[in-house]
Amino acid sequence: MRVPPVSKRVVKLGLAVAVGLGVTASSVVPVAAKAKDEYGPIVVKLADGADPQAVAQQAGVADAEPLVASRGLYVLDVTAESRKSKDLAKDLAKRGDTTWAEPAAGEGQVEDDRFHAWPDGQPGQPSTDPESWLHQPSLEFLRLDEIHRVADGSGVTIALLDTGADLDHPALAEHLGVAGRHYDFIDDDAHPMEEANGIDDDGNGQVDESFGHGTHTAGLLALVAPEAELLIYRVLDDDGDGNPYVVAEAINEAVAAGADVISMSFGMDGKTKSKVLKEAFKDAAKADVVIVAAVGNNGDDGDRFPAGEKDVIGVAATADGKDLLARFSNHGKRALVAAPGVDIVSTLPGGGFGAWSGTSMAAPIVAGQAALIRDHRPELKAKKVRDAIGKSARKLRGKRKVDKGAIDIFASFDE
Repeated sequence: MRVPPVSKRVVKLGLAVAVGLGVTASSVVPVAAKAKDEYGPIVVKLADGADPQAVAQQAGVADAEPLVASRGLYVLDVTAESRKSKDLAKDLAKRGDTTWAEPAAGEGQVEDDRFHAWPDGQPGQPSTDPESWLHQPSLEFLRLDEIHRVADGSGVTIALLDTGADLDHPALAEHLGVAGRHYDFIDDDAHPMEEANGIDDDGNGQVDESFGHGTHTAGLLALVAPEAELLIYRVLDDDGDGNPYVVAEAINEAVAAGADVISMSFGMDGKTKSKVLKEAFKDAAKADVVIVAAVGNNGDDGDRFPAGEKDVIGVAATADGKDLLARFSNHGKRALVAAPGVDIVSTLPGGGFGAWSGTSMAAPIVAGQAALIRDHRPELKAKKVRDAIGKSARKLRGKRKVDKGAIDIFASFDE
């Protein structure tokens, strides 16, 4: 069952052309519910075997709408103003048949559509030649052929949270491991294939603008760390819309599945109001998982979540060679490093290959680098992997900087 957003454009893909690509919430009412959302929807995770409708009725709420029913995620639409959502959520969280409850994150997390003018943010004309992916000018300086003689990601698992992927793509099939380990948190099934429905679901004037995004980022993980196992978690639909609570659930799933690295090419301006989402990132870090996220394409140095979090490797995009930031890329201290992000060729749905630009492309390259380090030096904890990536980075040219610099994969092996 698909339900409309709770919190519009909560998170955006790290894609240069992202018009309204928000990881928005699947739920029942939009952000501006009532004054300061005091009586807005509540998201609840039920304990195993709990009856969602019984919980709703006992809470005085008319219905429980499924968010990800298989994981016990439901939305309670608080319409009566007798109790504020915050107070009701506290009481719900104390119940024996719930794991947690939280007022749906909303106000303060809305982005506008500023990315639409950037011309390089759409996939290039698809090619059927894998050489355009395996050997491309934009990535030659990374020296992947030489690097793979030292490390190729063997024994490492990377979880990709994105729009799903073309699981039948010839260039991806051998990297996907066991089919049952992937999941579609949008359709709530075990088949996270990318889907295009031909409808402008978010009303921004574009149709299926995110279709292909997850396949493209998956191909970059496979290119940089070819022997790593990829776990595909679909947390965004074809318009780039999703839900912060679904993202949290997917992060927890990745940790439980034994992921060594999590790659996310999306984020949101500012900070999240969701304690559940923040706790998911903290728990992943405690579980020794390397977390990588795109810093976005606003061209500024504003706050960004999760790229700006302490345990997350925020990634900006370089262009014009290897040490100059792309003009669309966010920058500043919230980006630990920068990686290639302009005209990057990778896999597209249907078996082809094409070029795309954005910090979305840079993030999986760094996630792949983390997998290579974990293969080459398996004794390193996640924090040390992060340190190795940062300490080995090269100084950027130009006035706009990131915390450390442009990645150097070979050098990071020795840090």
